[in-house]
Amino acid sequence: MFALPGRKNGPDINGFKNLFDAQLEKVGKNIFGNIPHSKRMEEAGKICTFMDSSSPKCAYHRITTVGNHMIDDLRRLESNIGTGFKDSWYMYTVLLSTWYMDRVFLNLNCGPVDVNSPRPTSQWEYVAKWSKQLLSRSNFCTWSKPLDKTVAQNLRQEVKKICDFRDTEPICRLEPVLDLVDSMTNLCNIVPQTEWQTSSSNFKFFKSAAYINFYSMRVKMPTHIINLYDTSTTEEAVKTGILSIFFQMYDDFKANDLTLAVKLLKILPKSQYLPCDYNAPFPSFKWLICSCAKVFNELRLYLQTYGTGNADVLPRKFLVSDIDFRDYIKNLKVTQIKELAEKNAVSLQVVATDIKNDVQHRFQQLGAYFKKVASYQKAKLDADVGYLKGRIADYQKRFVKYVDELKVKLKVTSYLHW
Repeated sequence: MFALPGRKNGPDINGFKNLFDAQLEKVGKNIFGNIPHSKRMEEAGKICTFMDSSSPKCAYHRITTVGNHMIDDLRRLESNIGTGFKDSWYMYTVLLSTWYMDRVFLNLNCGPVDVNSPRPTSQWEYVAKWSKQLLSRSNFCTWSKPLDKTVAQNLRQEVKKICDFRDTEPICRLEPVLDLVDSMTNLCNIVPQTEWQTSSSNFKFFKSAAYINFYSMRVKMPTHIINLYDTSTTEEAVKTGILSIFFQMYDDFKANDLTLAVKLLKILPKSQYLPCDYNAPFPSFKWLICSCAKVFNELRLYLQTYGTGNADVLPRKFLVSDIDFRDYIKNLKVTQIKELAEKNAVSLQVVATDIKNDVQHRFQQLGAYFKKVASYQKAKLDADVGYLKGRIADYQKRFVKYVDELKVKLKVTSYLHW
């Protein structure tokens, strides 16, 4: 049903659309009878919930929606890569096969995915082959197009909507792939063609950051996929890249220049994608990767809190009152950078000290604020306690008075009765 017809200069999207509509019309008559397509969608929309393919009508509704979204994304890909790119057919295959991870296609078994154990195998192979394109900017950046935000708009919306609804869906396994594409798109936007060609001093750090990101995907793959990756994603190469980035960041922090760090953190993988084994022995590669994840996370927190430190940006002082400050302070333990760096022979002591002093100053001000709040609350509580004590003493006096009066009245009553 979803074969992509071709023509001399590329895929025939209009032909694909015509085949799709013809198949829908054929199936729709069997399910709904002779009513217009718009009426079929309207009827199914009244009874079918999101992602519902439990009945023929709901499956028809879901396939129609997803199929039209798929065609829109394919048209955007066509306008982005043109007809001259040598791997254009493969790019269409990547985008098309990604849509097959939707559960309605899995249920109907109409895609190149193992129904019993749906895994994004095509996308894993795509990432592995992509890692070998880094030396050519034109090739590398075009390879990001099938799943780029500007192309796969509908696909990304579907993934977000589905995974927010239920993150155990097979299509949610694509989220790390989409995050990788975003990071590599950042790389393409940051490094111009001239710098890519000349392999400038900064480009080697960007390239190392990219290979670290590919490694975060490679380490989780089966052997037949791992063998497709570029050799620069091996442990030894990644280790060299991590250390070179650490040393450069150390120099930049000393010089109060965060420009490169900001760019690198847009290319490096998110910390949760790096395999972290807290029990790994020091100084093993597994321990280094875990340390790497921690350091990158701390740097991101630092930059999110303080910004890039540019002189033309005024410092911002703010108090977030709706978060748990204990957890927030715990997340800002930037002194871990120092501890991790010492163990890995990467001297970031100056950086850690500077960051520590900044954070301590911030929380000293925060502590002073809460001290004032506590003093006010104490004074208020003392006043409340004093007031209550006074009221209790007054009640006691009244109680004694009423008891004495009652005793006198009881004696008089008893005398008259006698």
